Amino acid sequence: MLVISSASSNPVFAQIVRVESGPEVGHGFVLRHGGVCYLITPRHVTGSRRIATVKTASPMRSASATMESPFWDDMDLAIGTVRAEGLGDYCRTPLTQFDQSLEVDAGQPMHLLRLRDTGEVERSALEFEDARYLTFKARMARQEDAFFRGTSGAFAFVGDRPMGMVVTTTDGQEGQFIRIEELYQNVARWVQRSVRFVGTAPSADTAPLVDGMRIVLHSVTQPPLNSNTAPENMRQEGAYVFPAGRNQIIFRIPGVNPGALARIDLRSDPDADYALPRLIRVEVSTAAEPTAGWRHFAEAEMAPDGVFTINRSAQLARWVRFTIETAQDFGPIGIEAVLMR
Repeated sequence: MLVISSASSNPVFAQIVRVESGPEVGHGFVLRHGGVCYLITPRHVTGSRRIATVKTASPMRSASATMESPFWDDMDLAIGTVRAEGLGDYCRTPLTQFDQSLEVDAGQPMHLLRLRDTGEVERSALEFEDARYLTFKARMARQEDAFFRGTSGAFAFVGDRPMGMVVTTTDGQEGQFIRIEELYQNVARWVQRSVRFVGTAPSADTAPLVDGMRIVLHSVTQPPLNSNTAPENMRQEGAYVFPAGRNQIIFRIPGVNPGALARIDLRSDPDADYALPRLIRVEVSTAAEPTAGWRHFAEAEMAPDGVFTINRSAQLARWVRFTIETAQDFGPIGIEAVLMR
């Protein structure tokens, strides 16, 4: 067993995290896709609990994850959306890092990486045993090492390549792992899911509302489903729910001079009976009318927990245009709140 005081020098090893959910403790892996930080961990670690705590290697930092179990019933895998501001420089490994194959050459060392409660990274040597279509088995190379309670979710590595995630153990010495190919296939399918729309609908003018920076809702290109789901709801109680389709939403920042825009927050309810937006493009303009002069401000994806936050250097703007390019599911799409600062 080798204990490493800090994993921050290695961007792959640094993504191993401890996961705490109710009385359960386990491990997981954090990765980034579409500007969102995701946690991968065994389903049995978080169970039916909605919130888990993620802790990094030393110097230890922590953040909360909102958990979902969208995978097959017999697959011990869950995924969470991490509010990654608390993780600092962690959560930077892209999903493509998981696009690996289970390849172990004869005599090539395999190691299990897990975290002590102090944040130290513990590396234990493994002996590869056999592989099946979805899983493989490996045994602790040293008798004094064991798959103790809380090991679930730890990852096996060959060099700096992740090979799989341990989910069960039979005798404390042998562990069963989900193969890296299976992890990548399922996680990639889920985080990359989207429904893309083409075409537009007639625009509709709307009225001003105030919250945070004063902004005036100018127009949308998708009408609401009904009068109870009007665009005005983005600035008051309720939600703006519109038919599936590409939608451009324009706000005006009133005043003689353009406003300095640095932060944008959109919120949707993941438990509501509408689809969440997915890819959102944001543009700004200082022109007299919202017909020209558009400049790129940001492009990112709304997280599956309904949070879309952009922080960047301030830009002058009279107009802000949101383009909803894709949705996370079929059916009508909803936005509950838009704030600018």
